[in-house]
Amino acid sequence: MSKRKIERLLKSKGIIATRIEYERGCPTPSGYANGWTLEFTEETENLVHENGGDLSTDMEFDNLQDVIEFISALPSINNTEPSNPNNGEYYCQCDNPDCGNWYEVSKVGVTCKECHKGTMQPQDVEPW
Repeated sequence: MSKRKIERLLKSKGIIATRIEYERGCPTPSGYANGWTLEFTEETENLVHENGGDLSTDMEFDNLQDVIEFISALPSINNTEPSNPNNGEYYCQCDNPDCGNWYEVSKVGVTCKECHKGTMQPQDVEPW
């Protein structure tokens, strides 16, 4: 629920995060810690700075209240479209175990153009 709250607050300011994660047990010099990590594109960072705000591409917070206070202090910008450096292309793998080919597709879930049985799905690791 907290992640959705953060997304909703950012959206109300016209800001899109590329990553919002609550991390547990992160190693620190004094032991282990929990906290929120928010990542933004450089384009978003520049837009916020141009509007008098302070934002970097990688932000870390100890708790949800710190995140809410930070977002409340940000200026509203017009960045509702996510940055898409790949021009609408996704590098996906066919989920058919007999195929497994990789292709750039314009939409996740399209039918594989090689085997015509599986669907193209994004993967955590690319083949190189």
